[in-house]
Amino acid sequence: MVILLSSFNGSPQALQQSFIDAMAILQKYDNPDLFITMTCSPKWKENVENLKPGQTAMDRPDLIARVFCQKVKELKAELIVKAVFGKCAAYVYVIEFQKRGLSHVHILFWLEEDSKIRDADDVDRIVSAEILDKTRYPLLHDIVKQCMIHGPCGQQNGYPVYRRQDDGNLIVFDVRRDGTRRTANNRDVVPYNAYLLLKFNSHINVEIYSTVQCIKYLFKYCYKGHDCAIVGMENVQEDCNIMYNEVDEYVSTRYVSPPEAMHRLYEYPMNEQSHAIYRLSVHVEGEHVVHFEEGNKEVAIDKNKESTLLAWFTLNTTDVEARKMYFVSSVETERYYLRVLLLHVRGAQSFQDVWTYGSIMYPTYVEAAVACKLVTDDEEWDKCLSEASKILAKAEIPELLWG
Repeated sequence: MVILLSSFNGSPQALQQSFIDAMAILQKYDNPDLFITMTCSPKWKENVENLKPGQTAMDRPDLIARVFCQKVKELKAELIVKAVFGKCAAYVYVIEFQKRGLSHVHILFWLEEDSKIRDADDVDRIVSAEILDKTRYPLLHDIVKQCMIHGPCGQQNGYPVYRRQDDGNLIVFDVRRDGTRRTANNRDVVPYNAYLLLKFNSHINVEIYSTVQCIKYLFKYCYKGHDCAIVGMENVQEDCNIMYNEVDEYVSTRYVSPPEAMHRLYEYPMNEQSHAIYRLSVHVEGEHVVHFEEGNKEVAIDKNKESTLLAWFTLNTTDVEARKMYFVSSVETERYYLRVLLLHVRGAQSFQDVWTYGSIMYPTYVEAAVACKLVTDDEEWDKCLSEASKILAKAEIPELLWG
């Protein structure tokens, strides 16, 4: 098996790690309050003013990438520095590139407790889902017409219920060759914030999210990677394993649009989060991972004698509250019960402290967990499944139990 390391941005391991990191923020701050999507607009004046005669925005992916990066920074400033929706507690954002369209940024946003959205008035203050009066708000009316008509939106499509008054307000947003006019009303408006829409003059969807059902979908969607499919046939003999090469699969199924190519060449961030997450590896004694170049094995081992888990043992000499770590599948029995013990044995400063209970040093982590009465009933399995349900998809849970 050949796999792409998590240090390679865009690999399945890197996306999974980013997802777990974001879920750590979710566990600390509970459900996010807002989900915001902004799409790059070819009509932004920064794009239009820098095009040569006869050029379109798609002819200048370098320009698109630079302008979009600046707009993302501006949006962050509005949300975090100016606090247009309230004080920011945490945020996560991911850049998405579509094959037929321009760049998107998806932002999950948490508000401080005193800025939380608590009632319908708070929702109406932040989100609008109606066509504005053309005489009172001519510019906003035109932007809604150009950028925010999708339809039909509403409860039947799984969206939150916003105020959509049946005021008879209609707009014509398309005229076909046969003269047929396509119209839209408030049911067809993508929810938006009037201030942000007027400032950025592009498709910018603002949604209120507070239900558990949608949270995992949003995180998975943000970190899903590029869409791809590959089918192959091999003549495999009996008792012969198929070689899985993640590098070849990544190259064979990857599509890079011009805006994404320039975004990566300029080394702009693909994702960002408000909090630094340090990943605590969970490994049995003497089995932590060490990366090395061929021929430098001994040097690498000598330089990497400490892992994050060993450093955590050292930290516990001064701080016994440092107990956050990655989820481990129950299929890996020893590592799983090592993690169970690490979460219950306070202030462990070595592996010996973990598998010692009542002055008796047990030979395995399973036996130590049994001695500590951590596996006397189904409570630990309930905890395992509860935690897995928060970070795994439904199809992945059977693999957790049976491998």
